[in-house]
Amino acid sequence: MRVSALVDFLGGFDFPYASSVRTDDITYVLASATMLYGVSPFFKVIVKGNNIMLLNRFTEDMVKYLYNTENFYNYRFLHPSDYYYGDEVHNKVLLAYKRYLIDFVATVLGVNETMKRSSSFTQMMDEIYQLEIYIHRVMYTEESTNLSNKMSNCDQQMSIRDLSDRYYYNISWSRFIASLLGTSVNDTFKVCHAELSSELQNVLLRFSPLAMKRYIILTVLLKSDIYTILPDRIPRYKECNWEDDEFLRVDSTNFNLFCVNFMSKFIPYSFDKAPSMIALESTRILLSEVITSLTEVIRSMYWVPLFQTEHLLKTFTGFNMRYIANIYNFSILENITINQNFFDNFHRLITFKYRQYFRKNQWEPLNVRIQRLIKISEEFIDLPNAVLKPPLFYSQTSLPLFYGAFGTFISQILSEVFDLDALVKLLLEEKLDHRVALTIAFRLQCLVEQYSQYTLLQTYDTSYKIRGELSKSQNFKDSLALRVAFNAYTRRIASQKTDQSPIMHLPYPPNQLFFIGYAQTMCEKTNDRGMMLHYVQSDDTSPVPGKFRVIGTLSNFKPFSSAFQCSKNSPMVRETECSLF
Repeated sequence: MRVSALVDFLGGFDFPYASSVRTDDITYVLASATMLYGVSPFFKVIVKGNNIMLLNRFTEDMVKYLYNTENFYNYRFLHPSDYYYGDEVHNKVLLAYKRYLIDFVATVLGVNETMKRSSSFTQMMDEIYQLEIYIHRVMYTEESTNLSNKMSNCDQQMSIRDLSDRYYYNISWSRFIASLLGTSVNDTFKVCHAELSSELQNVLLRFSPLAMKRYIILTVLLKSDIYTILPDRIPRYKECNWEDDEFLRVDSTNFNLFCVNFMSKFIPYSFDKAPSMIALESTRILLSEVITSLTEVIRSMYWVPLFQTEHLLKTFTGFNMRYIANIYNFSILENITINQNFFDNFHRLITFKYRQYFRKNQWEPLNVRIQRLIKISEEFIDLPNAVLKPPLFYSQTSLPLFYGAFGTFISQILSEVFDLDALVKLLLEEKLDHRVALTIAFRLQCLVEQYSQYTLLQTYDTSYKIRGELSKSQNFKDSLALRVAFNAYTRRIASQKTDQSPIMHLPYPPNQLFFIGYAQTMCEKTNDRGMMLHYVQSDDTSPVPGKFRVIGTLSNFKPFSSAFQCSKNSPMVRETECSLF
């Protein structure tokens, strides 16, 4: 699909020959723009669980909030106040934007310089420009609002019948909502929250339905993800090799992997890749080293009686690793047929992503999915093949990165022996002394107080902090895993004469690389919406974002501060460290 084909798919600009446009046509184009590309020039649609929110009253702060929490690019080029206070005839910023619109539309439609100066093209662009200005003027407000609370409370519910009566907007609300949800709805169906401008209807009545359709299509091109992949913006992706599923081969060229990584921003999937013999052997050796290190750490816990220590050690002695495939259901790729056209491929991924959003099927982050697939039996640790790639697995690099990344990852899995549920079970089975359990609880209290100070998310009037009491088990296992992996690493270095000089072009000594490798495994790009969805409102036992898992563990680990020569007043050196071992 080319850009011109996308325009035709949405109904076409109908230029230079105009055609009649009906309410049903506007509804179809608006529903397609919203459902497939996540944009609407008339209002923002937010889906949260089973609730739908409609919003087109925007303050400057509201736009910033939506930009960080939703896929919201309606103000990609201008601020709400630019439209409200600017004079569309004389304001230099608005006039520069108008010139950009003219050049952009001319390029999309293939209009030459002579046609650009024609009265028909000028009239069309004047109408689109004025429509955008007037729409955003009536959408502007200086009254702040707390979206998260209103969405949670559903305090401004409105039925489709009421929407049609109060905010007609030249569309069929029932057909629009039905298209988004993929199911039929009647006039009594209610949206959770509607905060809409009644003045917008008066603006839309001043313009032709054809102008509305053209403006919706232009919004898709300029203010959706499509804008980021237009051929003239990223010609580099034209060189991607799409033949014979080459883009799925992890061992293909670095440039092709670059293309794949860009695709994964639209749908975060992973790849099937059978582990090589080198990977199998290196991970086998690492597992053995980590088990030895964990054994030493547990035996060094003087407050655990010897017979109970030996019982804990039996739970992971003799482990081996197996790798499983298909971390995601690859049937999605059957629905997204890949061809040799980069724009076509990205277009399919984008539309699929937004369909999933409005069908309430949001994708789990890769690190969350990996954790759900890890299984521990009496003899094996089953791991998805997806772990055999950066930032967890480095096949051709130094031991510090390998142990810092994959070593801590395996150590975290083995540390399940110290999961609170496992300890409670041992306590009930009288395999663990109650005094040991109390000692562990006492030492964990330090972590509870430390992590409870970290702020997850700050909204308008609410500060969400990590629930240290609920996350203490994970935090303890993180600290244990870091110590185990570092001890295994130092033993491995001491046992062989391998050259551990810094990696070329990286000015970091080996010990620093270890901690960099560890921190890289926790990297995640989150916005306010992601924080709210995956951490604040998670059904899991209060998960902790990677950022705070790194800060929490490293600030309690002296080898880290020694490696980076941190001063006592450094933010990464706690005044009172949690003594856990």
